[in-house]
Amino acid sequence: MKLEFTKMQGWGNDFVIAEGPVELSAAQIRNLCDRRFGVGSDGLLVVTPGSPVQMDYWNADGGRAEMCGNGFRCVA
Repeated sequence: MKLEFTKMQGWGNDFVIAEGPVELSAAQIRNLCDRRFGVGSDGLLVVTPGSPVQMDYWNADGGRAEMCGNGFRCVA
């Protein structure tokens, strides 16, 4: 699978940011965020255009999170 992304950091946290919709498993997210064998990040942000724009966040362990302030800063 090919995933185009941007890597950004906001106040000490770094994120992989992709345009959605994207469907990834928890294992794929863990591999992507792995600092030794993947891209390396604190989490994955998927931004889906629309009205309103939707932002989904997954922590580096593959678990979904409700919100990420530093990630939102990067998306903005």
